[in-house]
Amino acid sequence: MWKFGGIYLDTDFIVLKNLKNLTNVLGTQSKYVLNGAFLSFQPKHKFIELCMQDFVENYNSWIWGHQGPQLLTRVFKKWCSIRSLRSSTSCKGVSALPREAFYPIRWQDWKKYFEVVSSLELQHLFHNTYAVHVWNKKSQGTRLEIPSQALLAQLHSQFCPATYEIMKKDSERQ
Repeated sequence: MWKFGGIYLDTDFIVLKNLKNLTNVLGTQSKYVLNGAFLSFQPKHKFIELCMQDFVENYNSWIWGHQGPQLLTRVFKKWCSIRSLRSSTSCKGVSALPREAFYPIRWQDWKKYFEVVSSLELQHLFHNTYAVHVWNKKSQGTRLEIPSQALLAQLHSQFCPATYEIMKKDSERQ
């Protein structure tokens, strides 16, 4: 990220909107924590350099997320000279977009992806969303019925049609 810049997404994201105009951006996971599952930065950006320095200087393998979400949160607070995160904060050319941009469904609510929702509710839920983090770490092993009106099935159908077709064929074979 530091050397070449660009966009980084965890592999358990579904992209809903074009991301090319998002530069020097990360996402707010909650009112207390940023998340690095989505990052978009210019090459050799000072913020990413500070993240790398913090990683080395404050390394702690005993605390989950210390080198991930907590690192980004620490560095962003220093970068912006703030004590707490706001719903949408931007300073010195770096923006932390609100939770709805990438994490509209909190990790604690991951089961919602397997619930049936109307297409209207789906549109409303993701109106302000660029890409959806689906929290595979939590849902691994959970069976998704295909075809169905489950939220995750609808997302695959609409935004990942090739994957959805493979999933459909696989479910027909079982």
